[in-house]
Amino acid sequence: MNKTLDQVLKEIKKEILPEIKLKEPIIYYNSKGKYLAKYLGFNYSDNKRIDKPIIRLNCAECLRSVKKNLSLYDVLLTTVLHELGHALQEIKGKPFDENEAENFAYNYWNFGQITEI
Repeated sequence: MNKTLDQVLKEIKKEILPEIKLKEPIIYYNSKGKYLAKYLGFNYSDNKRIDKPIIRLNCAECLRSVKKNLSLYDVLLTTVLHELGHALQEIKGKPFDENEAENFAYNYWNFGQITEI
């Protein structure tokens, strides 16, 4: 599991974060609830926002979401990307929109395109 998550974060760090101008997310792990992950906000230092989003990842639900045509890598990648979509919405002062965040994740996963939020 760690190796797969490390691979996901490596890809996100190399391919996506430079494009969307965010720092590597801080990921906490939790296995309670029916959500795959939750965006918790940004990291702050001396009352100044650091563009380092905080995400709570539910590993148990991610594992349950693995299907025949959807690997754990795919689940983790699209889940973290979805939550990064919410971080971009916050930066731009937009309301959280699940469809927009989902499209952000899907377009990268399926087409390798980083869409604007």
